[in-house]
Amino acid sequence: MKIVWISIGVVLGVLALKSIQLMKKRKDESNTQEDCRIYHLLEHAKDIIYYVEIEPIPRYRYLSPSIDTALGDNVLEETFENPFAIFDRIHPEDYNTLEQKINGQIDFNQPIIQRWKHNNGNYIWFEEYATPIYAHGKIVALQGIIRNISDKVELMERLEYQVSHDRLTGIHNRDFFENHMRKYNQTDESVAMVLCDLDNLKSINDTFGHKQGDELIQNTATVLSSFSATDTTVCRVGGDEFALLLTNTSDSEVTKLVNDLTDQLEQFNETAKFPIYISMGYAFRSNSRGEMENMYMEADKWMYEHKNGKEGQLSFG
Repeated sequence: MKIVWISIGVVLGVLALKSIQLMKKRKDESNTQEDCRIYHLLEHAKDIIYYVEIEPIPRYRYLSPSIDTALGDNVLEETFENPFAIFDRIHPEDYNTLEQKINGQIDFNQPIIQRWKHNNGNYIWFEEYATPIYAHGKIVALQGIIRNISDKVELMERLEYQVSHDRLTGIHNRDFFENHMRKYNQTDESVAMVLCDLDNLKSINDTFGHKQGDELIQNTATVLSSFSATDTTVCRVGGDEFALLLTNTSDSEVTKLVNDLTDQLEQFNETAKFPIYISMGYAFRSNSRGEMENMYMEADKWMYEHKNGKEGQLSFG
């Protein structure tokens, strides 16, 4: 599919260049039928097709009207009048990509992903295939084709979300948890893990049905998610099991979080029709490299110690 897309870009780029050459050559002559067909193809293409000179001075030799469809009215005219206007539209995080393209410091065999600002203020995702034009070893022009891929990006983001999030609760799932376990196992991070097991899910399911059990799971996720932060991730790792992963932390900070979580659960249970009872255990390492599996086993051990008779009193090693 990528080969076809590149081929289309090359063909249309060549057509654009050919059209420009023909128009230069015959600017005092009437266009032939072939010229008109080429020009009609370029002018009505949905993708943005361009040919821009960089040297001696930046100026667009051709830019298809589809840029107005992509970015709003009068962008075509604006860009012809001011070739630098695109710098005002590029997303700040993609500014370097644009500069690298102009300076020839980018792999032109790969798609160039950028975000440009629409007239309405929203950023649109684009995928570009550009071909540099050289003279004396220096880039003097660029020609290419640019396609709106916002729908594609949105679809990919939805799929990535579905892959990494639990459908019932909306928090991260076991796959996400295990991926981060592997990640931290190969890096030098201060990491803590808090494992939580929902004690009363089975009794709720058996007595009141799975719909009420699902609500209990969702309420538990909501309480745990109140502790979510940049360095704290909440995951549902099983039917009645949850985990919190903390980075850039310390043993004392984890202890405080566990105590705060206990207080939060007690406050919730004061008014809840179905209270949340969970067993917790945690483990901490100042350096996570090669230690994540041991951390999990340690946290799991203390969680079951708590479950099997601590009567509400958390005990950790």
